[in-house]
Amino acid sequence: MSDEFLGDPIQLPSEEPISKQPQPARPRVLVVDDEHRIVDTITEILEGAGFQVLPAYDGWAALEAAARFRPDYLLSDVLMPRMNGVELAIAIQKMHPAARILLFSGQAESLRYY
Repeated sequence: MSDEFLGDPIQLPSEEPISKQPQPARPRVLVVDDEHRIVDTITEILEGAGFQVLPAYDGWAALEAAARFRPDYLLSDVLMPRMNGVELAIAIQKMHPAARILLFSGQAESLRYY
C-alpha cells in the first residue's frame, strides 16, 4: 500500500503556553434583600456569570460585610427592615466611593418616594 492513501498527517493545534500573569480579579457584588429566595437566586445567577458575590439579608449585615468585602457593586432592595436600601446605598457610597449602586424594589409603591 502506498502512503498516498493516508493523505497529509493531521495537524494538532499547538499548545499555547500558560500565562503566568495574574488573572484580573472578578468583580465583587454585594447582593442585599430581606427575601432570602431573591438574594439566593441573584447570587447564583451572578456567580454563574463570573462575579464574586456576597449575599446579605438585611442592610446592617450588608454594611458590616462591606467593610471586609469591599464591593465593586451594590445590588439592593429598597424596602427592608432596620435599614432600607437607600440608607444602605448612602453608607456604602461613603465607605467605597467607587462602588456602583443599583437599587430595586418588588413594590411599585416604594419607587414614588425615592
